[in-house]
Amino acid sequence: MIFRVQDNNKAIEDSLFIINDPIKAIKAMVEEQLRAKVYGFAHDEIFGKRSEIGDEVKMVLAEKLQEFGMELDSVQVKDIQLDGRVLDAMNTVVASSKNKLATINDAE
Repeated sequence: MIFRVQDNNKAIEDSLFIINDPIKAIKAMVEEQLRAKVYGFAHDEIFGKRSEIGDEVKMVLAEKLQEFGMELDSVQVKDIQLDGRVLDAMNTVVASSKNKLATINDAE
């Protein structure tokens, strides 16, 4: 992600005094947006939709950064690393679905 402080006095003040650690705040915002966006995809879609996820994150993040006097230049989603619990839950759903199909197939 590439961002910069806007070139005006208010933006410079906002970027310095509204948040203590802009990198930490931006990271938290990105993670929040990724979780929200990934939640809407099926397990097998997540890793193939990096561009779509990146566009969504960029749009929302750009709006939020404006509040801190910053502009967002670009966002690239290179790798999606989900929390272990989230991966386990997603894998359980996939396994359950496959077991259901196998049971139906066996019954036929």
